[in-house]
Amino acid sequence: MRRLIIAALMLVATPAFAQVPPTMDPNTVLGRLAGPPGPPIAIPFTTLGAQLSISTLCAGAAGPNLFCATPAAGSGSAALRALVGSDIPPINLSIATQGGVTGNLPVSNLNGGIGANANAYWAGDGTWKPVGQAVIPSIAADSVMANFTTATAVPTGNSIPVCPTGYAITYYGPGSTSPPHTLQCVSTSGPGANPSLPFAGIQFNNSGAFGASNNLTWVSGTNTLAVGQAGTQAGIISLAGTTSGTITITAPAVASGTLTLPSPSGGGSLALIIASGTATLGTGAITSGTCAAAVNGTATQGSVANVLASDVITAGFNGDPTGVTGYIPATTGMLTIIPYPQAGAVSFKVCNNTSGSITPGAITLNWRVAR
Repeated sequence: MRRLIIAALMLVATPAFAQVPPTMDPNTVLGRLAGPPGPPIAIPFTTLGAQLSISTLCAGAAGPNLFCATPAAGSGSAALRALVGSDIPPINLSIATQGGVTGNLPVSNLNGGIGANANAYWAGDGTWKPVGQAVIPSIAADSVMANFTTATAVPTGNSIPVCPTGYAITYYGPGSTSPPHTLQCVSTSGPGANPSLPFAGIQFNNSGAFGASNNLTWVSGTNTLAVGQAGTQAGIISLAGTTSGTITITAPAVASGTLTLPSPSGGGSLALIIASGTATLGTGAITSGTCAAAVNGTATQGSVANVLASDVITAGFNGDPTGVTGYIPATTGMLTIIPYPQAGAVSFKVCNNTSGSITPGAITLNWRVAR
């Protein structure tokens, strides 16, 4: 059976094999360039080259840097055209396949490698910069980079004032630790402009010029402001203006704050007025051996709420009482006034030590509590 099948195959294939020429001319190939399908024939290379020329395969005139392709926007007939960006697929630099990059990118590809070394980095402006070197932006002429705000911020350009002759630039503000400060022009001439002072001398506007005085100094270690000089001139703090007024010294606004007013070291005294004011005594009859109801004083300065039971009251008449009933000197006696402090109050009692009833006249007292 196998011999019969092989013999049949040989009989069927024999006509096809018989079509192949036993020999071929030099510089020829087998094929068909046109016409209906049929057996391959020998084609000279010269004929094949003419049929496969670029002008035959693609429309358009041949030229340098052109290639045969369909239109860049989509499908269509192939033609000779220039390469455009859409012909090249995106390159993924993070992988080593599908158009990616393998190995390290040559340093020479970045700005020609100018300035590149082991201690440099590639900056956003397209140049190599040393590590640790900041990129300083451009600012206007006659300006400095500084932060004049009250908080941490990126420095900006700030104009430098142009000072006239006799003036100098100073960095001025409300305090050395309290920004913002500014650049200002100050005078370098005039009274006290260049005083011979200790380091603690305070500079201020002295008669229109930037100056100082030995009578006004500051000791930073003890936060002490000294007015005057020892052995030369006493310090004076005066109230500005031509009318009277009150100077208020405020203690620290904390629970443990203490306001200390020491006495002068050379003698004298210094009192802290807690409260002061007046008290109007009663005019009702007071029988012998009794006292009228207590009268509380009214404060015109300070507050009676700050009075303690341990305080001492200083009181006096606001006029001559010797002509007022009850206070006229007599052998039979007169009324007695008894002042006493209470927590948050200044009180007065009028007592009758005589043998008869007395209806006193009107009396007003001035009083003060000091410590």
